[in-house]
Amino acid sequence: YSFEAGPAHFVVTPMPHGDYKPSYTADQIIRWLKKDLALKDPDKPLIFINHDFFTGVNFVLRGEHEEIDLQAFNLQAWLYGHWHNNYVFKQNGVYVVCSGAPNKGGIDNSAGQFLAIDINKDGVKDIRSIYTNLQSHIQILPIPMDRTDILPIDVIAYDSERQITNVVADIYDKRGHRISSTALSPVGAWHWQQAIPARPELQVQEICVTISYADGQYDFRKHRVEDDSGPAASPLKIIWRKTLGGNIWKTRPLVVDNQLFIGTMDDGLGRQQALYALSKEDGKQLWKAPTTNSIKHTLHYVDGILLATDVAGRVYALNGRDGDIKWTKALTETSRIPTFVSGPALLDHTYYTGLGDRLSAFDIFTGETRWRATEKVGGEATPAAFEVTDKMLYTGINWNALFAYDRETGQFRWKRNDDGLRFRSGGVTVHRDTLYTTGLNGLFKLDPRTGKTLFQRTTTDDFKVMASPLITENLLIMPTSTAGIKAFDRATLTEKWQFQTGEALVYTAPYSTTDQRQIVATVESNVIESEGNLYFGASDGYFYILDMDGNLQQKVKIGAPIFADPFIDNDRIYVADFSGTVTCLERR
Repeated sequence: YSFEAGPAHFVVTPMPHGDYKPSYTADQIIRWLKKDLALKDPDKPLIFINHDFFTGVNFVLRGEHEEIDLQAFNLQAWLYGHWHNNYVFKQNGVYVVCSGAPNKGGIDNSAGQFLAIDINKDGVKDIRSIYTNLQSHIQILPIPMDRTDILPIDVIAYDSERQITNVVADIYDKRGHRISSTALSPVGAWHWQQAIPARPELQVQEICVTISYADGQYDFRKHRVEDDSGPAASPLKIIWRKTLGGNIWKTRPLVVDNQLFIGTMDDGLGRQQALYALSKEDGKQLWKAPTTNSIKHTLHYVDGILLATDVAGRVYALNGRDGDIKWTKALTETSRIPTFVSGPALLDHTYYTGLGDRLSAFDIFTGETRWRATEKVGGEATPAAFEVTDKMLYTGINWNALFAYDRETGQFRWKRNDDGLRFRSGGVTVHRDTLYTTGLNGLFKLDPRTGKTLFQRTTTDDFKVMASPLITENLLIMPTSTAGIKAFDRATLTEKWQFQTGEALVYTAPYSTTDQRQIVATVESNVIESEGNLYFGASDGYFYILDMDGNLQQKVKIGAPIFADPFIDNDRIYVADFSGTVTCLERR
């Protein structure tokens, strides 16, 4: 069927293929389209809606006998959802837009969202991601305690249903006198910030924030500044924050010398994706390099070169000093589906990236392709990080298999798709002579050379998260989709302890949803062991420290979901959250 709305003509058609043969043919669909579009105003933009995206590069639909060129009718956008992910790209001037379900995580751990698409007479004006299940989510963030010259007010204010028009902060001293009132400025989609001149003698006691919505409603929050210092024995204190504008998904901060590198994503129109270098001391931006599409996973750096791959499969090698491009290369020139959201690997000046038959090894200095995989395999994108050893490279394709390749030649060695191992949300960890990983509801120890099972245990846990197992002397520690993190005996894989985090602010793990009538305590971040403690961020908006027995040592309010792994640099810990903010913490 078709309809007119505002300045555009919308067409909705059935998918010409599926799990079963449909009762209609592609020729029938094309004949109907020809009749419908013959009546369309040629100046109106055409917005095409289908369950899937299946045309060629030039948007020509072909059946057995019929064909139609949609661009001849002013096609401006193709909207679909078949891949259950969040992905927008532009092809021959047409926006191709996929969005996952609003009430659950996507197959590739895309965040639950809906899209607001603004259309004018020229076509698509704007595309904005709106993340669901957040009502009056307001957090007045702790103030870095080392600042005496200014009072950096930082408020997270997000509402899935209402537009926030302004945020005002009132500052009170210890006698209850208001000493300042200031409007905060929006930074990105989550933060409202302002740096207020401060004098120590004012003795700031409390911050009161008023949030105004476009529908005339208000919200109020209070925050006692003296609480920000925390107990004297608290392991961490906040040094600085930097909000970049785009979101940060699984890209952990990468610290090299005095620089911190980070990448951002934009599941909307694509204005906010970029690679950044910040000063690790104070978070000041040193340079910014825009990218063609979103950077969602691991960055690598070696010999002055920063390496990254965007979701469309474009590889970037940048000069780490100034962000200038040394070389760039597309993994494919024709098909950009499925997306690339895995974590690339680096070893011996070779950069490993790509999915399936796009999996490639590049010389980091020249961009020369050292090898490219030849296995023709299909499946869904996976957010699992690659694992590389001296001899092997381990990757996955979601809903397909866990794969192993010869690292030096790219020759296929083995795959496992049985026992739930075809569900590849998470990665693998090779420790000594054993490969540790998870399947759909199980833990596995495999022979890394052959893929044969050495030992496995079925559990009731949901492991469809982006993390890889942490292996310690006696434990396997693994995040989960619904139950925080769990520790298992490394030899027997029996559960030793569990630490429950809070409800996810945004749902990412595949099909995780409140519709299940149970808590969704998701942890997507890897757990990092350092100096006898465990460090990780969670989807509830907190950064956690546990001891090795799973006991809470401290949690720090970040205010937005944390999917990326923390980076530990001596006494400083760098945390990147989904609001697009990097926070520097210091161990006392």
